[in-house]
Amino acid sequence: MSILTHVHSEISKYIETIAEMIDFDIYIVDDHLLRIMGTGVYSKMLGIVLPEHTSNGWVLRNKEPLVMFNPCENQICAECPMNKSDNCAKEYSVHMPIISNSNCLGVVTISSAYNDASKKRMVAEKEKLQRFIVTISKAITAFLENKVKMTALEKCFSSSEEAVIITDKEGNIIQTTNAVQRSFEGLSNIYELIPKRRESYGDDFQNSTMKLNDNLQVYRLKVAISNSEYNQIFFLKMGSKNKIEGSNSFIDKEIFLSQIVGKSEGVEELKKVVLHVAKYNSNCLILGESGTGKEMFAKLIHNISDRRDEAFMTVNCAAIPDHLLESEMFGYEPGAFTDASKKGKKGLFEIADKGTLFLDEIGDMPIYLQPKLLRAIETGKIKRIGGTKEIQLDVRFIAATNKNLSEMIKNGEFRDDLYYRLCVIPIKVPALRERTEDIIELTKYFIDKYNNKFNKHINKISEKVKKHLLIYDWPGNVRELENIIEYAVTMEKTDTLTIGSLPLSINYGSEIGFNRIQEISINDFKKQNILEHLEKYGDTVESKTKIAEELGISLTTLYRYIKKYGI
Repeated sequence: MSILTHVHSEISKYIETIAEMIDFDIYIVDDHLLRIMGTGVYSKMLGIVLPEHTSNGWVLRNKEPLVMFNPCENQICAECPMNKSDNCAKEYSVHMPIISNSNCLGVVTISSAYNDASKKRMVAEKEKLQRFIVTISKAITAFLENKVKMTALEKCFSSSEEAVIITDKEGNIIQTTNAVQRSFEGLSNIYELIPKRRESYGDDFQNSTMKLNDNLQVYRLKVAISNSEYNQIFFLKMGSKNKIEGSNSFIDKEIFLSQIVGKSEGVEELKKVVLHVAKYNSNCLILGESGTGKEMFAKLIHNISDRRDEAFMTVNCAAIPDHLLESEMFGYEPGAFTDASKKGKKGLFEIADKGTLFLDEIGDMPIYLQPKLLRAIETGKIKRIGGTKEIQLDVRFIAATNKNLSEMIKNGEFRDDLYYRLCVIPIKVPALRERTEDIIELTKYFIDKYNNKFNKHINKISEKVKKHLLIYDWPGNVRELENIIEYAVTMEKTDTLTIGSLPLSINYGSEIGFNRIQEISINDFKKQNILEHLEKYGDTVESKTKIAEELGISLTTLYRYIKKYGI
């Protein structure tokens, strides 16, 4: 197969565009003189091998361009069999070899139609067509060489067990080795894994080594594409201390644990628990309020366990309707119920075989399904709906809930035997208000994340914002903090995160936190705050626009508050 066929789709679109632009047909032959691409009349003459003693054959042998405006009379045509048989179409043509690494890979030809008007136009536009065909040939060579490089790179990546990530200048991932793909499913940007802040890399940010901890280093290499564009290559290197036992890949526990942002006592203890629990196959029950990151901890346990190369499947017991939950979990045989697939279906239990099944929101599992789940956990066997055959499975169970299962057991809403089977190892994830010392670090992490996503350059946080964040009660925990920082980064117009960029809920709510002892209502505070701003900036439309921006609300909302509070 011709090497040019590897870029057939890219080249075809390209020459079709050029042919339409210059209003002449274009065709390409490969190094065996097989016509592999063509526009116009030549699109119907593909797959034909041209004779060796033709103008294309001469260009292929000599690796030189050729202008043929005297067909049949040119000495090159003397040995051409089409000339001898009087079958030559006698079209005018401009030929250019396609050269790569001193090898001629084929010939690109611009050809006239058979009528005199087209031939005269080609003669008149000779210089322009010669420039065009040089450009076409170079473009085809570039397409091909880039394809070859990428193919080689992909082969290298597919077989490499090193941790290598290629990104664009914003950190968006272009290519990774399989080792990275196995370990960081869903990772789309390098700065979700490592800090983006320039100071993290030392003086030389362009080609630098960043030390994340005692056992993990990240080497960053900048590769220029043009004057303003560049890609980045990140090499992850680690010491032996925290390598996962029995792993041939780069996987390092510290890499995974670095995803847990924070250094509070509760978080440090949680890291130790995750490291320890991951060594064993015991079932775990992760407890914590909504938004604390229970699923993230479940994935961490899986990713640093000896099941990391197998499936991690999630069953959201609250999100799947009751009547579908059983079939989603256990699967079904063909024709087991109305509308069942004729082929049957594997359940998530089967898909998770040898891996981990994460039972999220386990407190919402219907009571009638709990005995079936209990039996599957106890015996390691399931039956599909409508089936009679037991299927032996090897699954680790990690469950999570934000509910008080002990109370549910007392109320007959949750089986105590299922609870004890799941809660072999209980893991408590602290609420954000219980780890306030991590709030600013988390804030910086999310600022980096959304700076990158929205191409912003916020690098400072005002003291007033820090006070607001620290006093706020965070009922939605880390998820709420991330949402608020995403909003703030979107709204902020400077390089400093200011109070005006925070959403109104936390803006006012935090001030209430500072003044709880005064027991003022939120409406009183809103009114007082607006009055203070009006006194400071004035009552003009421009002033009100500035006030609305500082409060993080729209001008329409500000007018609505002014009317509501009788200001």
